[in-house]
Amino acid sequence: MNEKWQSARRKIMMRVDSFTGRSSELQTTELRQQEKEHVTKRQEKARVKERQEMGRILGINDESILLRLQQIGYSSETISLLYFVPAVLTAWAEGRLTRREHEFIFAVAEQRGIKPNSEAYLKLLEWLIESPGKTFLEQSMQAIRTILQNAPPDECETKQLEILHQCTQIAAVSGGLTGWLGLTSNVCAEEQQMLENIARQLTAIKEKNHEESETYQERKAA
Repeated sequence: MNEKWQSARRKIMMRVDSFTGRSSELQTTELRQQEKEHVTKRQEKARVKERQEMGRILGINDESILLRLQQIGYSSETISLLYFVPAVLTAWAEGRLTRREHEFIFAVAEQRGIKPNSEAYLKLLEWLIESPGKTFLEQSMQAIRTILQNAPPDECETKQLEILHQCTQIAAVSGGLTGWLGLTSNVCAEEQQMLENIARQLTAIKEKNHEESETYQERKAA
């Protein structure tokens, strides 16, 4: 009788231990899930805060643009490099950068407040050592076009001229500007083609803004 009781007791205890073990595992899993959700929320909150800072630096509040820029790798520390992309495109047009191009781009960066060894400076250095890649550059240019298209006309035109001036200066230090001016040149065909492509993209913004302005005036008059 005592042996039967002991056997029954052991079975009961085994079941209790099994239940307790499963309960403990469930609690552990639940705690891990809660912690994971908490970390995810913290990370998303940090990303939102970073996008807000990126918007402040760029002077925009378009969440879709800021989110896309963040997704392709920009941060609040490197977003100031966005308008360097056309110059980087021009510099890489030939497939390599010269020492003079390096020096010029970093001189411009210093003038714009990008300090040596800062995150933005190091990121720019990466771009000049190895091209950021076609997708990144194209999406950056798309962001620039969208931002300028939504900017006030005067601000848009000023930024367009600034970008073109910087790109033509890159061509100048690379081999001379005479080709860009329509004369015999040391500027390679690839670089001149890139200059013309960037100019077309920026001109398209101006033309679209002009068309929208005319449409608005026509509707207003009607």
